[in-house]
Amino acid sequence: MAREIPYYANLRTYTTFSIGVGIGYPKDIIKAAVKHSHNAFAITDNMTLAAHIMAITDLEDLKSKGLNTDIGYILGSNIYLAENKRHQDSENRYTRLMLFAKNQAGYSKLSRLIAIGGREEYKYYKARIDMTELLADPSDLVCSTGCLMSIFGKHILEETGEEESIFLRFKESFKEDFYVEIVAQDTSQRWSKELEEFVDDGFNKQLKVNQRMFELAKKHGVTAYLSTPIYIPEDRFKFTQDVIAQNATGGTVRFYESHSFKSKDQIFEYALKTTGLSEDQVAQLMANTEHLAKKCQNIKFDFKPIIPRVPKENFSAWKNAELREKLTLLGKKFKDRYLGHIINDVCPKDEELTLTLLIILEKGKINFDDEQFVVRLEYDIFTNQRNGVVKLIGYYLPIADVINNVINVCDEYGPIEETPTGRGSAAACMINYGLDITSVDPVKWNLDPRRFLSPERAYTVNTEIKGFPKPPIK
Repeated sequence: MAREIPYYANLRTYTTFSIGVGIGYPKDIIKAAVKHSHNAFAITDNMTLAAHIMAITDLEDLKSKGLNTDIGYILGSNIYLAENKRHQDSENRYTRLMLFAKNQAGYSKLSRLIAIGGREEYKYYKARIDMTELLADPSDLVCSTGCLMSIFGKHILEETGEEESIFLRFKESFKEDFYVEIVAQDTSQRWSKELEEFVDDGFNKQLKVNQRMFELAKKHGVTAYLSTPIYIPEDRFKFTQDVIAQNATGGTVRFYESHSFKSKDQIFEYALKTTGLSEDQVAQLMANTEHLAKKCQNIKFDFKPIIPRVPKENFSAWKNAELREKLTLLGKKFKDRYLGHIINDVCPKDEELTLTLLIILEKGKINFDDEQFVVRLEYDIFTNQRNGVVKLIGYYLPIADVINNVINVCDEYGPIEETPTGRGSAAACMINYGLDITSVDPVKWNLDPRRFLSPERAYTVNTEIKGFPKPPIK
């Protein structure tokens, strides 16, 4: 039955940053949301905000390239919640809750809560936020009740009778910023190891949770809205996501139908089949997404990425007269090409760039008589100077300083034979190699430098290393 749906914001979307669940990057999510005429969308990765800066950059980039949309973007996270204290609640693995940032302060608070949970628990599936800590200061955040595995779902399915008292605690704390999420999804089959067959219980569990949460919302005057979990932004990801779903949950290939982007009409019809609610109720729940979305969408940030400054005196190369003479001679040698321009014209105005080149000369890993090394170094410097986010060559100095200090600490427990290797794209960077951040020779192994730095990409580069010895515990 065709019915006009004036507004819908999907408030549960996952990217590849949700390990073993989502697939696709923020740009894919944006394009899919626009294609299906959603008015707004939220990225709500599990216990991480890693995708959000990328999403904001992608949205601006797509609009500058002609994407005609005023779609709203909302920052959120599907957090893991400890009903008791984290350290007293080690088995409470799958209790979840949805949080959204209303403004920059909310984003900072959510970042802090996630960081503390991750730091103290250190494992992806054990990083949790204390419920008491969250309820003590919920300002600048919006909360919704979450999915089947939420704290409310847990008590409903276990029939403890405690879901209403917890519901009222959240309502009292968050007030008008507390919402009920009615989830439309058909997780009807899962593999039972005990029975060695597929069992149909997921749908009935979700239906039971939805009906109880809908009752509580109506009884206590809390706004309820509809969500459809999105893990797959486009058809081209279908097979990959099916494989992920099989490995992660033992589910069936129906996962794609349940968790892919849909138009408003398709969502309406799908919700009728999966929520047990009437047409009028589903339509109202879809319209209610506007209430939450308008509170949170398109946050304006007034800060820029901060690159820590390392004292030049931390590096012995800074005051080394012999190295400075070598740098001068290098400038003369390459006076007719880009490297010569950098040394002769830019370095006198840029101490961090000068220090970077002095350290590279001190380490002696780059062969300036080899054209391949010089070209790679020129590419890295050029790309750093013009890239939209990582403008400063000084980005590498804090990393080199950290590596230096860690090596010194590890040396107390035993010698390190070589610099830790680069992990992933970091190994393709000649600056990383020259500063001894990585030990992989990108020329020898013909590593593509564009994997790490690209003039077309404005994302902050991610430097990862591995190989440090683990110091014994004293």
